[in-house]
Amino acid sequence: MRGARPNDDATSSVGQDHASPDEFLDDTEATGYDAHCFATERVSILTMVAVAAALYTAWIPVDFLLEPRWARTFLVVRVVYVFFSFALGVVLRRAKSLRLVRAAFVMLGLGAGSGIAAMLPYVEHYTL
Repeated sequence: MRGARPNDDATSSVGQDHASPDEFLDDTEATGYDAHCFATERVSILTMVAVAAALYTAWIPVDFLLEPRWARTFLVVRVVYVFFSFALGVVLRRAKSLRLVRAAFVMLGLGAGSGIAAMLPYVEHYTL
């Protein structure tokens, strides 16, 4: 039976509805799937990096309108994030592993969230 382990007998599989997906993939199929994930996820995350950097930059005039007292400080935070995004984009373009691509996705969220978290305590013109 394909996908069964060599030492399994018919009675040991009683109660198991299905095997794990890894048992049905040989190495070439898994490598092909990883290559597909790598290609599609890298393009998607590069797009998200560009959109996040654009949104961070687009919000600079809003800072000067709503929070003129803190706008220069917010500008520094936003510029740092844009440089971080650029560096993340370079890393993604040079990435050779799916693990690195997925780590970059986590870093994208952490970077954006950290920037917002750094600015939010100083914002005076918002309502909940």
